[in-house]
Amino acid sequence: MIDRQRQHLRDEAAMWFARMMRPDAERYRHEFEIWLQADETHRESYKRIQRRYEVSGVLARSPTRAGSGVATFKRRWLMPAGLGLGGVAAGVAAAALMLLTLSWAITTVFGPDSTRPGSQEFASVAPVPATETQIASPIGEIRTLSLSDGSKVTLDTASRLLLAFDGHDRRVVLSRGRARFDVAHEDRPFVVVAGNGTITAHGTIFDVDLRDHGQVQVALLRGAVEVKVGDGSNNEPAVRRLRLDQKVAFDPTGFVVPIRPIRAAATDWPSGIVDVDSMPLPSLLREADRYTSTPIVIGTPELNALTVSGRFRIDRPQLLVHNLADLFDLNVDRSRPDRIILEKKIRVGENPS
Repeated sequence: MIDRQRQHLRDEAAMWFARMMRPDAERYRHEFEIWLQADETHRESYKRIQRRYEVSGVLARSPTRAGSGVATFKRRWLMPAGLGLGGVAAGVAAAALMLLTLSWAITTVFGPDSTRPGSQEFASVAPVPATETQIASPIGEIRTLSLSDGSKVTLDTASRLLLAFDGHDRRVVLSRGRARFDVAHEDRPFVVVAGNGTITAHGTIFDVDLRDHGQVQVALLRGAVEVKVGDGSNNEPAVRRLRLDQKVAFDPTGFVVPIRPIRAAATDWPSGIVDVDSMPLPSLLREADRYTSTPIVIGTPELNALTVSGRFRIDRPQLLVHNLADLFDLNVDRSRPDRIILEKKIRVGENPS
């Protein structure tokens, strides 16, 4: 197998590994089993990823790692039948795997392929510092951080990245939310994994937005990127190359829209401001709900027909509610702890119905 094919297979195996670690892994199981059984090379590549994950668990539980401050995660390990665990009882191994340190695991999983000529299994994996292995932003916060290679990443509200930099590439997994990448130029490619696709760049600025329903949107602000998307089949992934001010979207079935130009206003999100033109009020409120644990809901059905135009601070939902109430002369009901209700004001002598 030539290097390019080997790299593609490694990327596919890593993508399936990441999917099967997700809480909603069962939704992918049927497609995963089809991919796994399609070719023996798929099984071998997946086993290699699995072995590296197991070894990372041994390292994480080593006494030399005690007290390092690296967070541990309990997560269900969904292993396909028939893969085996090298003679170790499956039940014991599965229990042990639940205690692995995710930061070491991701670094090992997405490290250099041990089948590269001249490499030795695990020996060349250089884990990044624990502070860079996982990056997350809480609900309501937009934060910008510098990475060890000189790149910068801006995380939108409730977003999470897993980093795995090594001597061959700079690999990032966007597991939740939206991020802007300002990539430092160097020889190693910068690869973002999101959903069932990868975005590859060297020195550029681009946004990646992973939606709850599995759709991924990519927007290019500077430079050029290559977007590869698989559809769960054995075919080569579809490829789109974006130029300045272009965007594209894909989901588990492949690309869902052609390449399109982006509006300048759509790139303002790191400022916490949105510039909308005739946006339906429910759509604006859904965007605002990403920044709060107390959703804003419409209490009067006829308000669903309203449209909104102007610039609004989307990252401050309380202020947004106040401004919308003034704009449309609405009442704000904050009597319930689990929601804020926008409703039509009841005038004296008016029938509430």
